[in-house]
Amino acid sequence: MDSYLIQIRFQGKTNDEIKRLIYQIDNKFSLGITQNKRPIPHITLCGYISTGNEAKLIKDFIRTCAGTPIPNFEINGYGIFESTNVVFINVNPSDKLDNFRWNLSKNFQSYCQLSPFDYEKKFKFHVTLASTIPDHKFAQIKDNLCCLEKPCFYHFVIRTTLLKNEKILYEYDFLLRKTLNRYEALDRKIFGRTMKLLQKYFEGTYDPDTKIQKFSFVKKIKQTVKNIFNHLKMSSKNIF
Repeated sequence: MDSYLIQIRFQGKTNDEIKRLIYQIDNKFSLGITQNKRPIPHITLCGYISTGNEAKLIKDFIRTCAGTPIPNFEINGYGIFESTNVVFINVNPSDKLDNFRWNLSKNFQSYCQLSPFDYEKKFKFHVTLASTIPDHKFAQIKDNLCCLEKPCFYHFVIRTTLLKNEKILYEYDFLLRKTLNRYEALDRKIFGRTMKLLQKYFEGTYDPDTKIQKFSFVKKIKQTVKNIFNHLKMSSKNIF
């Protein structure tokens, strides 16, 4: 069965900085992680996911993204998972990002098989630098983490990526408020438009979340009309 993942993938200078840290740890401790696989810095939000209903998964992914205000988070220092010998960068999510991840998981639970942590509200956001490290090297890395340059920066979620068998299936762009297929997600011109909107967002001349408000307003009107119609329908039944 196909497997799916939902990630936040980094771009630009942040992506380059995290890659540098990955290579630094890999080379310093001779882990060999980057020899056969190019590192793609990311935060996993949900997955691995198994389902027999890909169409619904895509629909729920898009719907959840489209209804979410642009999330943000802070990166600050390092952390480790002792049980699995993993070294990572700490991610402190905003409430928007925390709620977004949980909403994704909740929407998938009825028809997907998820990873155990996807069923829990409490979640440790992180960016993996190295995993499944041999015990003796893991001990060395722990002792040396304090000597590494401490990453610390604030970041907005520009896009969220839905992967199928490790390849991009769709991306949702929070600045364009648009769903992108694999080819659009890799298109530099489209990404350039995204970055221009991000700059306008920082300048205060563009707010992608206004489209959510308009969508919600229209949705409320439709629901109100539907409620009135149902009420009149029930009233007519009672009369006759």
